[in-house]
Amino acid sequence: MTPTQSQLNAWQPGVLADAGAGLNARAQNLSADARKMFNSVHAMGGNGAWRGVAQASAETAVEAQTVAARKVVTLLEGTSDILGAGAREMRGRRDYLHSLLEAASGLVEDHFDTTRCVRHWFTGTLCDTALLLQLPGASARAGFGRRTPTHP
Repeated sequence: MTPTQSQLNAWQPGVLADAGAGLNARAQNLSADARKMFNSVHAMGGNGAWRGVAQASAETAVEAQTVAARKVVTLLEGTSDILGAGAREMRGRRDYLHSLLEAASGLVEDHFDTTRCVRHWFTGTLCDTALLLQLPGASARAGFGRRTPTHP
């Protein structure tokens, strides 16, 4: 799907980046809390405050909870990484498309629908190449007629 110009203007990659950073912070907090819980339960057995079947059972339970917390931390960190990468990709594509729209509108003014042309050019299809080459100052060196544009 090719976004419309209004959709492109509404893209907010910072929201994704912020959500990713928030998930990463929560992952770090969960990891620290799980470590504290694990160390506290094991310390009780080591200092003689707690011995026997109940202590062994508590250690087994806290170990299982720590493993579960590590799995959640891994998922949170992975999701955070995905959101961060998505934000960078979205920002790059948004900025690139904006630059194409600006360049196209400066060259062609009102000769034809620049948004449609840039959309086709971005997706790799030729768009009114003959018309573009007839415009004042246009040349094949300007990139018109390429099948695929470069972008960050």
